[in-house]
Amino acid sequence: LNTSDPDENQLAFNYALVNGSGSAGNSQFLVRNDSLFTNAVFNFEVLSSYSIRLRSTDPGNASVQQSFVITVLDGSDAPTDIILSNSSVSENQSGGTTIGTLSSVDQDQTNFFTYSLVSGAGSTDNSQFSISGSTLRTNAVFDAELKSQYSIRVRTNDGYNGVFEKVFLINILDMNDAPTNISLTANAVKENVTSNTLIGFLSASDQDAGQQFTFSFDAVSGNNNSNFVISGNQLRT
Repeated sequence: LNTSDPDENQLAFNYALVNGSGSAGNSQFLVRNDSLFTNAVFNFEVLSSYSIRLRSTDPGNASVQQSFVITVLDGSDAPTDIILSNSSVSENQSGGTTIGTLSSVDQDQTNFFTYSLVSGAGSTDNSQFSISGSTLRTNAVFDAELKSQYSIRVRTNDGYNGVFEKVFLINILDMNDAPTNISLTANAVKENVTSNTLIGFLSASDQDAGQQFTFSFDAVSGNNNSNFVISGNQLRT
């Protein structure tokens, strides 16, 4: 702080924040000797300028008061959150399937964000996923019966070294899996038996427990399907 005084020999001035016109922001600052200090942490996005009123008093107790506007400069604020538009994907989808879109919460609305998978708490399954731009994709074919939830750790960078990291849980949705095998309890029958003689019972292998199966002959040529019938899960002559 510096004071203009017609008395050229005046060297020492006492400064103080005082009430009056333009003193609304006084509480946010401090005066020590001839220096002005902040008394708060400022946020440009909340308030970009403050008005203060100062008094300068010379050794003869003559004083002058003046208002000043203190401007808060906008700095780069670090992101405060990451949003994922969707956190589930169906099982059996090919690698590269889109799961959801990433976005960042940041006071600086014009920032351009880059996203990456990073090591740390919750990054156990990072290798099973990839990020392209702001899109989270699968990097594997998932099977809900083997594992239904994966944990990843994502970082957002605002381009000014402002970063934020967050753990996401990706859920694998259980879909209807196709049967993988058909079994027949017996595959031989005596000659000369009457029509509708039971040969054996049909069953199917399927990852989805509790399924009810229906059986029928496959409509392909070059077989003897016409010599047999299927009734429920029974194969008969």
